[in-house]
Parts: sequence; structure tokens; C-alpha cells
Amino acid sequence: MKTINQQLDKLFREWKLRYPNPEELKKFVSDGLMYKYNPMWEILEEENTLSGSEADISVEGLWRKAPIRVAFILKDKSDGTGDDVRQWMLLKNENGDKNRNLRSKIMKNLAGLLYGLTVKQVGYAQLDFETLKRTWETIPFAYIEAKKIAGEPDVDKSEMQKALKVDGDLLLREIDFLDPNVLVCFDAEDTQYDYITQEYDKLCTEDEIITISKQYDLPPHFSCCLRYYKPLNMVVIKSYHPTYRNGDWKVYEKVISPYREFKNRCPEFFEQK
Repeated sequence: MKTINQQLDKLFREWKLRYPNPEELKKFVSDGLMYKYNPMWEILEEENTLSGSEADISVEGLWRKAPIRVAFILKDKSDGTGDDVRQWMLLKNENGDKNRNLRSKIMKNLAGLLYGLTVKQVGYAQLDFETLKRTWETIPFAYIEAKKIAGEPDVDKSEMQKALKVDGDLLLREIDFLDPNVLVCFDAEDTQYDYITQEYDKLCTEDEIITISKQYDLPPHFSCCLRYYKPLNMVVIKSYHPTYRNGDWKVYEKVISPYREFKNRCPEFFEQK
């Protein structure tokens, strides 16, 4: 039986058929369940004795057992180069050590959110670096680029909408393969959030959807929104980009603030095995 990442590899081969231009194919980005660093994998790989599915089976085992399965959905890879982001925490990746040890803004903010979503919904000031690092090394998560052709640092809304119009069906299939129950959409313009929630709205009646929306008119001046689809057992949350310039704590609270209220309103979601 194929692992989730192996099924995604098959999906990505289908996805690439939509981009016959060789220059675009060079920019194609694969993603999915992130491989966790394991020194033994690195040694076996160097000796060419690592089974191709060994890392897959290990990370998938963690994922299947996790009661809260978080998928982070970003716009696209912003340096214009193709990649397999699932390997970003491995030693063989040129930034593996940096990513694994949270020495980049994006990874540190994702680690904070992973902790807040899966372990404890503390305030941002209560996050502890060593605790985050342990969470980052042990709790599985998925990382998805909504637009698979890598772009530039700034991607405008119309470009994202075009990509979702062309490939949105495959993005939804990717999410189905991964089977997360918490989706965090990183996009100040809410392009991914709007697309995904519009599609999920079609699958549920109004009384099967819980929306938690807040507007902070006093400092820190931001709004947040979460939607829970009961029949799908799916939480979708909108967020700033993880590298948002106006405060890491805002990135965290924009996601965790409505999630705290959701936990109070729907404790049964957190009691599932």
C-alpha cells in the first residue's frame, strides 16, 4: 500500500502534465508531509541502504496517530526555483540545520503555531524556544504550496486566483490525501482561505458550519476568522504570512485566538482519538 507522500508523488506527476512548458516545470514544487530529522535515516541514505519508503512510513505513522493533524497552506515558493519542501528539515538539505533549529523567521513562527494548535493554546509571550524545538522535531505536520509553480517574493491576488482556477481541484485532492483536520491559510488577501471555504461550504448545510470571527478595534487592531465543518471534521483558519513584518505575536494570535474560543465551544473535537 502506498504511503501518503507516495500518493502525492503520483498526483504531482498528473499535476505537471498541466504545465508542458519546460521552464515552468523547472519551477514545480512538491510538498506534503514534512520529513522529520532522524540521524539514522541520514546515515543509511549516505550508505545507500535506506529504503525509499522508510522515512515515509515513520512520518506517516506519527501523522495517522495524531489527534490534531495540522496542514499549513502558503501561496507559493517565493524564490522562483523548483524544490521538494518535504526535505527542508533533513541534513542533506542546504538549509536543513537552520530549518530544524528554528533559525529562520518562517520556521520559528510555524513551530509556534504547531505548538499552539496541537499542545497548548498559551499566549505568545509564554512560548518557550526549547519547547518549540521539541515540538518541531516530534509532532508531524503538512506543508502545502497552493500554487505549485514557484514565483517571486510578491504574488498578487489575481495571480493566485488564476492558479486556483486552474489547479484548485488538484489542491483539494492533495488535502484529501493528507487528511488534516486543521488547515491554516497564510495569505493576507485570504485567497486560499476564500477558495477552500467556498468549496467546503458546498458540502455542508449552514447548521453544520461553525464560524468564529473577531475584530479587535483596540490594539492590536486585527481581525481573525475560523470555520469548522462538522461533517468534514475540518477546521480552516485564516492567517497572515509567517514572515509578516508587523509582529510575530500577531501571526500567532490571529490563528490561536479564535482557536481558543473554538476549543471552548467544541471540546469534543479535541477529545477525538
